Amino acid sequence: MEKTEFLLLLANSATLTTDEAKALVRLQDEFPYSQAIHNLAARGCQLNQLPSGKAQLGKAAIYATDRSVLKAIISAPGKPRETLAKPPSPATAEKPQPRKAPAVPETRPGMESAQAQGAKEGAKGPSEEKFTPSGLSGDALLDELYHDLDKLKELKYGFEVASAGFDSMPPPPPPANKKNEAPGEAKGPKETTKSLLDDIKSTKRQKEQLEIIDRFIKAKPSIGKGKMGASGFDTADLSERSSAFTDNIVSETLVEILIKQGKKGKAVEVLRKLIWKFPQKKAYFAAQIDELTN
Repeated sequence: MEKTEFLLLLANSATLTTDEAKALVRLQDEFPYSQAIHNLAARGCQLNQLPSGKAQLGKAAIYATDRSVLKAIISAPGKPRETLAKPPSPATAEKPQPRKAPAVPETRPGMESAQAQGAKEGAKGPSEEKFTPSGLSGDALLDELYHDLDKLKELKYGFEVASAGFDSMPPPPPPANKKNEAPGEAKGPKETTKSLLDDIKSTKRQKEQLEIIDRFIKAKPSIGKGKMGASGFDTADLSERSSAFTDNIVSETLVEILIKQGKKGKAVEVLRKLIWKFPQKKAYFAAQIDELTN
């Protein structure tokens, strides 16, 4: 069934024929989870009083997520049948009429000089840029587009930097009133005394810092060394911890590893710990101990 036919059946759900109802029943096998198809099939079977009407209604009710919609479709009143307008085929579509070339006006001998003078005046005026389409295609066209985008990004960044610098510029100083100032007038005494006080404070801080550095050099501080043993080295055996077997690592796999390494004494020690850990396997572990000791 085509898409246009199905849309026509949806629009005419109240006037379905017997053939259309049977076609919808067959369409259920192709789309078993479509609620619209189940609803239309139930409506078509009910309108044409087909024997499978009750079964189709029950099936539509099972698949319906909203049974009020199913009820509205089943109980919809009859109305005139609608038809969908078919789009015109490309063969019957109107062909575009060819454009006529603009008529070229005839030039007379007296008009040639006027046209030449107008061309000269047009050349002096502002020139308009004409768009010339690019002849590139495919990857070359994409590369050109990416190149143009990079240029635009650079221009945007330069504009943002320039605008940010323009915003951060301090305002220009107000113009000095040359009329009010005397020609030989010097700066006020307040500015000179303030600069002298700043210089004195900076020299005092530098002297204090130099004194602190000199004291630190004279004290000659040194980092004390940690206390060592009598022989000058720490005599603690760090391998004792690794050789001791705790209850967490005691297992039958460890026993097999120790036996392969030839460490039967340690294997017997592990087996004795396993007897305490797993008393239900006492006889099995005891037999292994006898084999290792004998």
